[in-house]
Amino acid sequence: MILVPALRSHFIYNEMYKNAERHLEVVDKDHQFETYGIAEDQYPSVKTQFRRLREFDRGVTVLPGAILLSLVATFDSFIADTLRIMLRRKPERVIDSSKTIRVKDVLHMSSFDEVRGKIIEDEVEALMRGSHDEQIKYIEDKLDISIRSHYDEWGEFVEIFERRNLIAHGNYVINAHYRKNCNKHGFDVGAEEVGETLSLDERYLRRSSDRLLEFGLSLMFVLWLKHFKDSKETAYERLNELTYELIKDRQSRVAAKLLDLALFKQAPSASDQIRKMMTVNLANAYKKSKNDEKAEEVIQQVDWSAARDDFQICVAALQGNVKRFV
Repeated sequence: MILVPALRSHFIYNEMYKNAERHLEVVDKDHQFETYGIAEDQYPSVKTQFRRLREFDRGVTVLPGAILLSLVATFDSFIADTLRIMLRRKPERVIDSSKTIRVKDVLHMSSFDEVRGKIIEDEVEALMRGSHDEQIKYIEDKLDISIRSHYDEWGEFVEIFERRNLIAHGNYVINAHYRKNCNKHGFDVGAEEVGETLSLDERYLRRSSDRLLEFGLSLMFVLWLKHFKDSKETAYERLNELTYELIKDRQSRVAAKLLDLALFKQAPSASDQIRKMMTVNLANAYKKSKNDEKAEEVIQQVDWSAARDDFQICVAALQGNVKRFV
């Protein structure tokens, strides 16, 4: 979204203006504008340049919607892949007496694993045709987890997909279905009425990307803890490494959401060292999000008196205690 307007400006100056300077005659000029006359034989090339300029303008208009459609499509692919993995691990969740498969299909399969795979694939495909609310309810029910109760931005999460539907089918125009579903899931649509056109700026796209990232990683973490219990410590280690990288990449708010989930919205089962590392990273994420009060609150929840020097240094730095840090 930054690049396309820059390319447009570059095209205007280096192609249109420079070409006018070289080939067209100045018929008027003042301190602000130059006016060029276009001869009949010059008109086709100038017309082509203006057509290309309109293409840039159309690109600026459609690009935000294309980005949101791509974000949602990528998230949908992630959900489908996650379901396939988990249902293959727990096939009894979907293979019950109500499931059917054609005899013709069975006769073309070489093993029961292939039959099971077909049933799981049909289940995933059917589920992905439903709403995202239905998909998450299914995951919570079939895989015995709770994710929505831990996720404070559920309303914003649902709104992303409702807005995506408007872009794909309604040309950004608010309809009654959008308002109804957003209100149902706790998202306040404000004063925007049916028939009005929604905006889609860089800030909204960044926030949407963050929300999908938060939710997807939260879902994966909770599933890991529930169904891969022999590697819980690894789950915490990986989440801590990931959030550290997010903080480095200036995505501190996303990191804070994930670390808060791991430390405070369930009973943490990681080692004391990992919990302390995650606590330091969470406090740092809050501090970089300009929430010093919350950072201090997180620090105070841990007894650091017997902690190693590297933790003591981190805490002193976070509290701005230069003398103790040195």
